[in-house]
Amino acid sequence: MKVIFLQDVPNVARAGEIKEVASGYGRNFLIPQKLALLA
Repeated sequence: MKVIFLQDVPNVARAGEIKEVASGYGRNFLIPQKLALLA
């Protein structure tokens, strides 16, 4: 799944980057923690 990072995530991406991540990682961690949005 493609996400847009809202904050820096160490060893993954910087704020503002659009990147492909595993579906479970995006859905279960990044989006609920407000670290990323679905692109």
